[in-house]
Amino acid sequence: MFERRWIWFAPILIFLMSNQVFAAKNLRKVTVDTDRLALGDIVRNAPRSIAGLDMGPAPKPGKDRVITGKQVRTRLKKAMVKTKGLRIPGKTRVRRASQNVNELTLRKHIESALQSQMPDGMSYDELVLRGGMLLPRGRLRVEVEMPRKVRRGLYNLKAHVYAGQSKPQTTMVRVQFRSDVSASREVIERGDAIWLKVKTGKVVVSTRGVAQQDGRMGQRIAVMPRQGRKMLYGTVTNAGVVEMDL
Repeated sequence: MFERRWIWFAPILIFLMSNQVFAAKNLRKVTVDTDRLALGDIVRNAPRSIAGLDMGPAPKPGKDRVITGKQVRTRLKKAMVKTKGLRIPGKTRVRRASQNVNELTLRKHIESALQSQMPDGMSYDELVLRGGMLLPRGRLRVEVEMPRKVRRGLYNLKAHVYAGQSKPQTTMVRVQFRSDVSASREVIERGDAIWLKVKTGKVVVSTRGVAQQDGRMGQRIAVMPRQGRKMLYGTVTNAGVVEMDL
C-alpha cells in the first residue's frame, strides 16, 4: 500500500523540486549603491526616460530584498507607465553594497572632523568610540555635532558618518575637551613655504606650496602649490604642514 502511494507521489515531488531549482536559477541578482531603487536597477532594457522611476527604498548595507515582477507592474501602473516592450524579470534579488569600516579608520576620520570643527583655543585629551561600522560603499566623510559653546570637560557627541551619497549613520563619541593656548597661535604665516599633503584614499602625495594666509592648528587655509596655478584648501595639522583630502 505504501509503495503504491510512493509511486504516485514521487513524480509530483520531483516536479516541485525541479521547479524550485529552475526558479532559483532564473532569479536575477543586482547590486546597488544608492539609498533608493530605480526602475533601471531592476529592468535592464528600461528606456532612459523611465529608468529613473523610483521603486522604493534600497535594502540596508549588506542586506538584500526580493522584488517580484508583480510589484514592478503594480508600480508602473500607478505611475501610468506602459509596460509594453519591457523585459520585467519574475523575481529580482537586490543587494545593497557595503564596506566594513574598522574602529581605527573611523577614529581617524572623527579626529580629522574634530580638528576642523573645534573652536580656537580648544583641544582634546581623550576620544573614545566603541567599534566599527557597516556602511554603504563610497568615500567617507564625518561631521560631529558640536555644542554651541565648547568648554573644558567631558562630552558625549554624535558623529554623523557619510559614505558616498548615502544618508549618514550616527555613532556616539566621548570627548574630553581642554583649553589649549598654543592652538590659538598661528603656526603658519602667510607667504611661508609649507608641505601640502594630498590624500586620496590610502595614498598620500606630498608637494611644496606657499601659504596664502595665516593659520592655526586645525584651521582651514588656502595654499598655492609650487607646481600649479589652482588654489587649494587644506587643514593645518602641524607647523609648516597642511593636509587635504581629494
